[in-house]
Amino acid sequence: MTASGESRQDADSDCEMAASAEQQGEESTTISGAAAPKPITPIPKREMFVLMCIVIAEGFAFTMVLPFVAFLVIDFGYSEEDVGYYAGFITSCFFAAQLVSSFFWGWLSDVKGRRLVLLIGLAGNAISNIWFGFSSNLYIAVVSRSFAGLLNGISGVSKSYLRDITDETNQSKCYIYRSTGYAIGMAAGPLLGGLLARPIEQYPSVFSKGTFFDAWPYFLPCFVSGLINVVGLATGFVFLRETRNSSFAAPMVDSNADAARRDADSLTADDTPAHDSADERGRLNPGTQSRSVASYWRRLLSKLRPGGRARSYAHLDEDRTTELQSDESIELDLSQSDGTVTRDGRTTQKDSAPEKEGFLARLKGVGKFGWLSIGLYTSISFAWLAFDEVFAIWSLRPPDEGGIHFTPADIGIVQAFSSITMLVMQVAAYVPMDRKFGSRNVFTAGMLAWLVSMLAMPFTNLLTSYTPALWVCVCLAYGVKTGFGSCAMAAVTLLINNTVSAEVTGFVNGLAVSCAAASRLVAPPLAGSLFALTANSSLPFPLDFHFVFILVALVSLGSAIVANRLPTSVNFRRS
Repeated sequence: MTASGESRQDADSDCEMAASAEQQGEESTTISGAAAPKPITPIPKREMFVLMCIVIAEGFAFTMVLPFVAFLVIDFGYSEEDVGYYAGFITSCFFAAQLVSSFFWGWLSDVKGRRLVLLIGLAGNAISNIWFGFSSNLYIAVVSRSFAGLLNGISGVSKSYLRDITDETNQSKCYIYRSTGYAIGMAAGPLLGGLLARPIEQYPSVFSKGTFFDAWPYFLPCFVSGLINVVGLATGFVFLRETRNSSFAAPMVDSNADAARRDADSLTADDTPAHDSADERGRLNPGTQSRSVASYWRRLLSKLRPGGRARSYAHLDEDRTTELQSDESIELDLSQSDGTVTRDGRTTQKDSAPEKEGFLARLKGVGKFGWLSIGLYTSISFAWLAFDEVFAIWSLRPPDEGGIHFTPADIGIVQAFSSITMLVMQVAAYVPMDRKFGSRNVFTAGMLAWLVSMLAMPFTNLLTSYTPALWVCVCLAYGVKTGFGSCAMAAVTLLINNTVSAEVTGFVNGLAVSCAAASRLVAPPLAGSLFALTANSSLPFPLDFHFVFILVALVSLGSAIVANRLPTSVNFRRS
């Protein structure tokens, strides 16, 4: 494709997206209220279960250090006044490494497959977390967390994997399953991190002074995190199947005959695979669907041989596409020599193979709405981590200095409760909200809820004399932030996936994670430094310990305003 052709394609992408959204909107009641909704594609249960196991391990590894990182810095010999600076530095070095590596992992997942990258990320988490448990100084802590960031491509690639196995009818529900796994990890991470850190002090009847855990007081939670990632790695290695055309396809654990029976049974007249949507494969005439299914089953069985290699989703897609093309009732023509696909009399440009596109061509393919969605993902990532960082430091301070004098176990309990709130919100509320209002409006509502939560949190200092009321208000404010924030995070992830083509999803999600990593790199030291500067000063309200909370609230408000200006076409996948 020439440079001018690429420019014209990029310029027309937004118009094509809007036209596609109008056509899809006529078929769905989710946004427009039309009378004939699309049938919902069944959930790919096996793939979602394995993906949940992977993100549980990822969530645990990420949040486990938060309750005790401030105490770790104090044990290194730094003063309490400097905790904000160095704790923020330890947290941010993970994102500095992720900033460098994320879109490499995204590109690699497009070319070599999602499975390879996910397994490398789990192995890196296991090694780096155990290494972090042996941190005897700031340098070891920084290097081990940076190592984790360099090898971790799970966040972006798991979203790309999710897009591969879903379509528009079930993507929001499947994303909730992924987020549920992440919520479980995020709930268990801070809870066990706070409860298992410094075991000599917390459980003197079980752990004695002078033992291994006295010399390494933070090893126990780090070891548990590493073990959980090893379990996730083993689960992924055995059960995770590839969704791209790759030589790294996972071996099936069942026999070839069982695999054939399972795949054939999934191809009924009303139940097509999640990765084989009508929009992507063409539409079958009702009268010939059963005949096509039967011939596909016979074709699949005829290809099986003893000791045969596992077949990825991409291989099954190729077989199914070949079979559908041979059926005269299929309204799909892939015979165009100029790289076009004709469907129902309409001709559109096929996307180039990702491995043949240059870096600049991929960036141009993101489009205006794609960049805005990445920007929203970056802003929510900044606000989320800045709030968590400041909360962990602020809550340790005594009441006369603006804090609430929490312990690491107290912080872990609050964060675990908020993760449970996130789980409840996603399971009970997100899917209905997304279907009724669309991802754009869900994100906007989540950011407005953040505005209220973050402004309210520092004022809970006024309730330190009333312990039950303090706990209720702190948990409520933090729960609103996490519950509505998780819905906003789910919504913006779908916005990113909707605004790009499937062939470059890995690259774009990797790019989004890199941009988010840049914001997360800045957030902890910036928020921690600003908090240390303002909280230790004699400046009046709002320039005292309230200042950083207000700053993060303003970021949330700005994100809500930008999201509200996006067109409704971003609620639908790009054609």
